[in-house]
Amino acid sequence: MPNWCANRIEITAPLSLQGDIEAWINGTLFPFHKRAIQQSLRMFIAGVAGRLKPAVEVDYPAYPELVSNGCEESLAGRAFSEWTEMLKADIPLSEENCETIDRCYRACGLEELKWESLTLTEKTRVEGMIRAKSYDWGGYYMRGGNPGEIFNGLCEEPEGDTLDLRMLLPTRLAAEINGFNGKLLEGVSSTFHFYSSQYGTKWPAGNRYEMWAGEGILQIDTDTAWAPPEESVMEALSARWNCTVKHWYSEAGCDFCGYLRRNLTLSVWAGVEQPVSAGCGRGKWQIVILNNLLLQFPEGIAVVSRQFRRCHCMLVSYQQLVVESRGYCPVVTMRIKPFKTCNIALGIFHRHIDGDSLLPEIL
Repeated sequence: MPNWCANRIEITAPLSLQGDIEAWINGTLFPFHKRAIQQSLRMFIAGVAGRLKPAVEVDYPAYPELVSNGCEESLAGRAFSEWTEMLKADIPLSEENCETIDRCYRACGLEELKWESLTLTEKTRVEGMIRAKSYDWGGYYMRGGNPGEIFNGLCEEPEGDTLDLRMLLPTRLAAEINGFNGKLLEGVSSTFHFYSSQYGTKWPAGNRYEMWAGEGILQIDTDTAWAPPEESVMEALSARWNCTVKHWYSEAGCDFCGYLRRNLTLSVWAGVEQPVSAGCGRGKWQIVILNNLLLQFPEGIAVVSRQFRRCHCMLVSYQQLVVESRGYCPVVTMRIKPFKTCNIALGIFHRHIDGDSLLPEIL
């Protein structure tokens, strides 16, 4: 199980766009990417089964069986060839690309195709593959899924997920076919590795949250696995809805926390690195404040894990404060005196008018 990183995200947006942002938060925006994934999985299975054949000879080294059943010049064959090229390119699942996949899927004539309509030979070609991917493709544990249920279930209209980061930064087609556990497509990343790199967390959607909404402002508390969402995710959120995003995060298990503010013209980051020596909050902390800007944490952000409702850490007092200059970025080193359960030291740091030093106030 992962450590959980507590996040507080504050969004200030035009009132006319607040409804769309709330729909993204609660999972009621239509998930074009999930529809494209389901359609692509059915085209992939149909290709391996031999039901779909490309219009011209094509190769797919990552999984040769996909295009090993000959060619067929037809509307379906041309659409399957177009989709295969998109798979080879591992295209991002932007809304535009998802619409192209939807067009190819409909041209392939798979909308009404059920498992029961496949021939025995076609079923034999894909049963083992589907069972091996039953968790990734159907959510079944221990390879317990029925291939027919999985194939037919991919026809169903997908439901949205709460706080789906894949709607801000697109996921990739081939990675989604390869699935969370991978080991299907040669040389293609699993979604475990891709999500961790792209979003900063292995589970970029479906996390529980608490939200407070005001006029033109939203505040969300949510937990993410291991780490906070990447800065690029907050940039994409800001750009999509022309909003200002403030992001505080704290991960008590590995002892780090930080703050990000993002709008269309400004990005500010500040964070706390791991202590030099191991132990419950002991050691030296480095609090980096970019361009002499203020690092602030709202009260309680590092204290409560929303996932399990338990106390992560307690406030601390400081013993020593040293300020040194590293180019334009001052580094504040603070030795802390922890309580028994303390993992993270949080404070508000005020910059003097002369900019020469910083003073802490314990929250």
